[in-house]
Amino acid sequence: MYFYLTETELAVRAPLETSLRHYEWDDVAVVSIACRSSRKGPSLRYVLRTSDGQTIDFSRVPAWRLAPVFERITSRLDSLAGVRYEFDISERALDEFGRERDTGLANAIRRQAQRHGGVLRH
Repeated sequence: MYFYLTETELAVRAPLETSLRHYEWDDVAVVSIACRSSRKGPSLRYVLRTSDGQTIDFSRVPAWRLAPVFERITSRLDSLAGVRYEFDISERALDEFGRERDTGLANAIRRQAQRHGGVLRH
């Protein structure tokens, strides 16, 4: 997935699509974050849903590409009123994700969950 961020919008081009889709930050209604363990290792699912039902799924973006912009994404989302957060995060899976993929991103997800009332399962 290709994406870029500005102060007012997020533009996304999903795999196999030819044009960018533009979303205003104010249109983000739900942030859904899941981090689970499996036999293949830890998986991270990070999805934004807009008020009109569109989804922006960062799950297939490699951690090394998402990590440098993640703080900008969360900072922008934190400034919005009315965004609902859904968390399904295993502490163990998040620790594994940090060891295997990106410690900084794992810690940023942990901070985001804590800021918005998310409970990390053991």
